[in-house]
Amino acid sequence: MKTREEALLLAQEASAWLTSGKNRPAQRDHFDKAILLYERARNVVNMEDDRVLYASILRQLAIAHKQRFHHFGAKRDLRDAISVSTVALNLLPNDHPAYVNGLLCAGKCVLTRYYSSGKARELDIATSLAQASLSLCPEGHPEREAALEYWVDTLCAKYQKDEDPDDLDLIIAQQESLLELRPPGHPLCAQSLLYLSDTLICRFKIRSERDDIDYAVHLLKERLAMTQGASSIPFLLDYCAALSTRYRKFRDLVDHDLIISCREEILSYTPHDHPSRFGRLHELARAWHDRLRDTGDVTCFDKLVPLYEELMQTIPPRHQDRKQVATDFANALNSRVGLSTLALACHDRIVSLREEAVNACSPQDPSNPTFLSCLADALKGRSSQPRANSADLDRAITVYKEALGYITLDNDTRLDCTLSLASSLRWRYIRDARSEDLLEARSLFVEARRFEYPDDEYHAVFYTGYASVEILHFRDVENPTVPVWDRLVEAGERALALPLDDRVQRAGVRAMHAQVLQNKFTLTWDTDVLDRALPVYREAVETFPVGHPELRLCMVKMADAFKVLYLMYHKKEHVEEAIKIFEDALELVPEDDPFRVRVQTLCGLSDALCLLYTHRGDEEDIERALALGSQALRCTDANDKDQATAHRVMAKASRARYQRRRSLPDLENALTHHEQSVLLLHERDPTYSNVIGELGMALMLRYEVLGDRADSDRAITLQRQAARACHPSQPAYAEYLGNIVTMLFTRNRQYGDPGDVEEALVHCRTVLALRPDDRVRTLLCLSEMMYGFMARHAQTDDPRDWEQVRRVREMILEFDVAGKKTSYSVKVLKGNALTSLPGCTDLDVPPDASNGDDDGEYTSVDDKEQSLLLNARMHSLRFEATQDPSAFSHAQQTYLQLLENTSESLAASHPNRVVIHKSLSDLFYSRYKHSGRDIPDLDAAIAHAQSALPTSGVDKVRLGRLLAERHWECVTPEDERQLLVAMKLFKDVSRSSTCPLHVRFHAARFWAGVAAEHTFAFAVAFDAGSKAMAMEGYRVAFELLPQLAWLGSDVRASLGAIKNAVGLSAEAARCAVVVGGSLTRREAVEFLEAGRSVVWTQATGLRTPVEEVERVAPALATRLRVLSRTLEGGEFGSDAAGAFSSSSSSFGWPVFVPWKVEPGGDTTVVQTHWHLRQEWFSVVQSIRGLPGFEHFLEKKPYEALARVARGGPVVVLVSHASLSVALVVAEEGAQPECVPLKTSLKKLTALHVSLRRVANSRGGAGEEEEEEEEELRAGRPKQAPKAQSGDTILSALWTDVAEPIIKHLTDLKKPKLEDRKRIWWCTVGAFVFMPIHAATATATNTTDTSSVSDFFVSSYTPTLEALLNARARSPPSSPTTTTTTKVLAAIQPNPGSGWSPLPSTRAELDEVRSSVPAANLLRLSPDGDADAEGEREGKYTTPETILARLPDASVLHLACHGDQVVRDPLRSGFVVRGGERLTVEMLMRSHERCRTEGGGGGGGGGVAVLSACHTAGGDRERPDEAINLASAMLFVGFRSVLATMWPMGDADGPTITRAVYGALFGEDVRGDLGRFCLARTLDGVVREMRATGRVRSERWATFIHVGA
Repeated sequence: MKTREEALLLAQEASAWLTSGKNRPAQRDHFDKAILLYERARNVVNMEDDRVLYASILRQLAIAHKQRFHHFGAKRDLRDAISVSTVALNLLPNDHPAYVNGLLCAGKCVLTRYYSSGKARELDIATSLAQASLSLCPEGHPEREAALEYWVDTLCAKYQKDEDPDDLDLIIAQQESLLELRPPGHPLCAQSLLYLSDTLICRFKIRSERDDIDYAVHLLKERLAMTQGASSIPFLLDYCAALSTRYRKFRDLVDHDLIISCREEILSYTPHDHPSRFGRLHELARAWHDRLRDTGDVTCFDKLVPLYEELMQTIPPRHQDRKQVATDFANALNSRVGLSTLALACHDRIVSLREEAVNACSPQDPSNPTFLSCLADALKGRSSQPRANSADLDRAITVYKEALGYITLDNDTRLDCTLSLASSLRWRYIRDARSEDLLEARSLFVEARRFEYPDDEYHAVFYTGYASVEILHFRDVENPTVPVWDRLVEAGERALALPLDDRVQRAGVRAMHAQVLQNKFTLTWDTDVLDRALPVYREAVETFPVGHPELRLCMVKMADAFKVLYLMYHKKEHVEEAIKIFEDALELVPEDDPFRVRVQTLCGLSDALCLLYTHRGDEEDIERALALGSQALRCTDANDKDQATAHRVMAKASRARYQRRRSLPDLENALTHHEQSVLLLHERDPTYSNVIGELGMALMLRYEVLGDRADSDRAITLQRQAARACHPSQPAYAEYLGNIVTMLFTRNRQYGDPGDVEEALVHCRTVLALRPDDRVRTLLCLSEMMYGFMARHAQTDDPRDWEQVRRVREMILEFDVAGKKTSYSVKVLKGNALTSLPGCTDLDVPPDASNGDDDGEYTSVDDKEQSLLLNARMHSLRFEATQDPSAFSHAQQTYLQLLENTSESLAASHPNRVVIHKSLSDLFYSRYKHSGRDIPDLDAAIAHAQSALPTSGVDKVRLGRLLAERHWECVTPEDERQLLVAMKLFKDVSRSSTCPLHVRFHAARFWAGVAAEHTFAFAVAFDAGSKAMAMEGYRVAFELLPQLAWLGSDVRASLGAIKNAVGLSAEAARCAVVVGGSLTRREAVEFLEAGRSVVWTQATGLRTPVEEVERVAPALATRLRVLSRTLEGGEFGSDAAGAFSSSSSSFGWPVFVPWKVEPGGDTTVVQTHWHLRQEWFSVVQSIRGLPGFEHFLEKKPYEALARVARGGPVVVLVSHASLSVALVVAEEGAQPECVPLKTSLKKLTALHVSLRRVANSRGGAGEEEEEEEEELRAGRPKQAPKAQSGDTILSALWTDVAEPIIKHLTDLKKPKLEDRKRIWWCTVGAFVFMPIHAATATATNTTDTSSVSDFFVSSYTPTLEALLNARARSPPSSPTTTTTTKVLAAIQPNPGSGWSPLPSTRAELDEVRSSVPAANLLRLSPDGDADAEGEREGKYTTPETILARLPDASVLHLACHGDQVVRDPLRSGFVVRGGERLTVEMLMRSHERCRTEGGGGGGGGGVAVLSACHTAGGDRERPDEAINLASAMLFVGFRSVLATMWPMGDADGPTITRAVYGALFGEDVRGDLGRFCLARTLDGVVREMRATGRVRSERWATFIHVGA
């Protein structure tokens, strides 16, 4: 008994030591003493005598070991605890009441070892022990509470290991059972309430079931009620934690109020000197901060700021937590910045707090990068304030980079710092426009993309920052593509799906996504995209807290989207919605707004009101817009970028009012504001290019009014400057190029510079290539291109341009803008294209806009007028095509309605009124022409033309022609006066240097023609005034004619440009001849010379030697030589220089490329052929300023031309409707003599028709086939001759033309054949097609006939100067050898499909080879591989081989088909191998190649024998230009050419060839071209052919000689 008592005392003492050892801090010696006492107690008791007591002591010993392990971690204690508890368990039988206690003790020890080792086996043992103990403790058992508690502990351990949510259900159920055993008042009731609430919260976090969190809060509230006063602080803390969990999920402000209330209660129980007061004060401040962040309630600051101020005063300066408090205080103030007007003071305090935190942190501190980042955030925030120090943002970027230097790549905080640095660089780019900042920002966002974002907020921050940088990049650097925008849109949609807690972030993501959609819309013009953006904007606006600064910005962006929508569809409700949003945003912005949003809103509202004004024309709108612009100006500070923006909107409003009122002060006011805007911005500002571009547009408006070319030049220069500021991949670059195109076309309408049109077309092509995805921009550009081709066609009459007009028109009409709806602008562009071509009948008349309401699809009130004009224009064209009276009536009524509607609102000079009057004039003149020529219609046309206030040259010429026609219809004194007015108009236009050149030329021709015809019709003789007026007009026309030819960008275009000069030479010569006198006859010759072969003359001018100039002015000579070669290469060069490009554009048509850009040069400036020609003219003028070069490259006066008769008389044949004469220069230096002829233009035209029938019968082309099969005439088999013979035609030519001339020169006395002189025929107009050399008289009753060849040896020359130039070429000659004369003979007996064989050409080649020594022959076959048979079969007869050998040839012989292309004479040529052609154009090009390669310049003064058809054929459209193969040979360098006027017989070739080469290499000449006369040789062989009597006249008459 004594032993038992001793044991119990020892155990009781051990328990006391154990209890004292658990006090904090734990004392190991107490645990050691307790264990020692338990050991002594165990040793005192005999196990066998008292197993129950012994087991009890062992359990207590086990618990002591477990507790010592818990405090000090010695694993031996844990082993001893398990060992001892196991022994104690085994001492008692299972049915012993104390056995449960043994199970619980052993199980808790095993569970402790599981927590230490983590071995699942330990947990399984603990679980089995818990289940065993619980099974032994049914309800009512005294140990059931302990068994349940242990079972719950085991289940919690299992949940922690497996994380199976289903385990939580069992745990909660068991905890609830345990709680039932611990009712209120139970010492462990509070603990059970806490544990059950923790488990419920855990399940809530997984399943988000509100019942769980509500039950947990209820339990903790019940627990809180169990205590009061300071002792309730732990309970309050647990209750706050649960409320916070529920608030974060459901955002119920009631919970947040309870949190704050609890925190305040906790603080009230904490004395000021209590060590925990600092932490509890900090938690309360954070609670108020959270409420401020979530509600935006500025009253929270009344509680928040004092708390943080107390914290800052309470915590010692060097306290370790002071930097964190400073950081939190700064965070709170940072929230205040967004919600308070005390922004600048807040920012200063924030920066100081951030700096204190950084200074309190050592560089080695892990939190140092975080504090640095926060300081950088504060500096960046302060930098955004008005009047802020710009150095703040620079310092922020530096601090961010310093922070990044401390953060390793794998550190989570690196993401925050990277995103913040990227954002700061973006802001600095917006401020300074430094491209390196934008590029660095993009690279940082790319780096940030590689991070794993810890939560959704980072995804949101990344998206908003990255998307904003990409928008800037695409705006200023690189033109985006649709896939790029698609990727951004997809990223935005993912960001929208993020479950963001922060409502500001949610709103920010939506606002940015809407901006991305809006930007994608501007590229694709897909209306679905814009429709998607607007609801997102609305959602963002609704999500932002009231008063948040981003809300106002978002509203401004949304209003801008509605403005875009208006500009797309022109619905008034869209711009009205934009105005309402701007007004709402303006109400939210305080007067002293520090964020510059007020200025943006004022400017945006002003701009929207401008749009509304242009839509409905309400003066109140524009007045309000101007007032808002003035208010915006007052809100800005000096030199602020916002001031520039305000000036821009003021300028836009002034421009809008000007365009309606046409009041020049409004335009001047707009220009003043534009200039101010330019001065306020730095050139590196991203908006600078926009500002100078707008200034350029305003200057162009003033140019259109005042006509000051300086305005247009500066406007274009500004657009070029704006474009140069952009990368070509940027969308803005294409926009500025488009503006340049519009301005160039505008200037061209006034001055007519072809260079403007050429350059504009080049830029159009560039814009199309740069913006293929921008469908509407493409349509606009196509419309500009169509106008450009039409303008160039008006200048040059080049059919290629008209074909381009048709093709572009078709593309516009078929164009799809890829949108569900079609905007009004698209409809107008298509309508304008529809009505662009005269004579079109595919006109769909649009509905009458006059009945539309105010909400129609119009960009301005002018649009309704434009719609009506388009409607009337279509009816006018329909009347022109069909003469339908109803179409006339509808057009007239619509025009008159427009005049009535605009009479009050528009100035008389408004473009719309001017266009209406012009259109009415054209309409009445159309009816006058087609409906009986009623004088009232003509009078109405004149009246409306006068009402149109004609100022341009075109308008004045139109009015002058109407007045002149009125005079011819009804001669009255008043009409006589009107005729003088018309001639004055013509004269003024022709003398105006500001009018387009082709308009001036037409005016000069009308001036001269009207004056001449008036005198012929109404006076027997000229009076002095009439003479002067007519002759002066012709002189002006001839001054302009060479320049007119220069309008073309190549020879083909030049031919088109002078097409309208056909007949001018004859008209002027007729006038001069009728005036009478030797002086006027001399001038007649000069007129005839100046008006013919203009293209040849200019081409020859480019070949003028400059050796004499080089001796005096080498720099000028070099520059002229370079320019001449460049121009000549372009005139006759490859397709890349002056013809159609071999590659097609992306839109399917060949592009005309008359330009080049120097490498590395300004791509906005194009060097066109027109500009090169102007420089060439300038250099020529400079040379003429040198002594002795006053007449350099000027047209030759008659004194110089008269030398042409040195080798025989020269006869210039002129035919006009009222007069046909021959101007004869009988001998060198003689005055021209006028010989009247018996023919007329009508008779010559009839003869030409007959001649074509007869001549073409040899080629087989009938009259009905002529137009369709022109190119194949010479290659068809023979057909029977027509009824009229060639002899009849030649007889008529003798009687009416040749005989009067021969009689004048010889009195019809025939010389001996060997004494015959040579005579040169220079034909003009219809005479070009006449074989004057073959004219033969046919006697009625005798065989004796006379012909021209009985008196003279005939030759032809295109012009007198061409003959002088041919004679100036010295033929190669040597008295001792014949090897200097090289003969190149090329034949083609088998031309290929579509052409008849020419077997006789083989005989021709044989004749050449038999007559010409081998040393004098040039072979076409490759050097060293002579292939005589291959040459005989035409194997080597190709354009390339002929042109390659041409520089070495002094005699060229071509025997093949000749092909005359009437509609395109430059394509006329020789048909060689495989149907290829050696064309006129190729031969013209060959000269430049010969010069640059150092060749002999083609023929080198030699002979060309063109044994082919049509080699001297005339061009019916331009007969005076002599664009044929024979003339091409003269140009290449041959001085003497044998040619044909129509198809020749295949069998005649060998005959001619035998005679020519027999003479050239015979004993008398021996190959010396200086002694060889091709004309006399040809005359001899033709006379032999005639003498046989078997050769019809049309066979021998085709052969002619051209040249010297």
